[in-house]
Amino acid sequence: MPSTPATEPAGDRKVTRFTDIVCPRRIWVNSPRVPVVIRLTIQRPDFSVAVEEMVLRENLPVQVRIEAPPLRYT
Repeated sequence: MPSTPATEPAGDRKVTRFTDIVCPRRIWVNSPRVPVVIRLTIQRPDFSVAVEEMVLRENLPVQVRIEAPPLRYT
């Protein structure tokens, strides 16, 4: 009977991370750019625009895609 390795190979280990996304609530109408900061954290952030728990494979890259709704001018 084949034995199961005691540890998973590097890159196959799973880790839990949380999204921590921060951006301004208001921007100037003529702003050419809007800063958005995206972090992956070990602990759930207290203050963030959006928090999502993810299970990732350790040491592998993460691809980020931002979809923003149209801006409303008031």
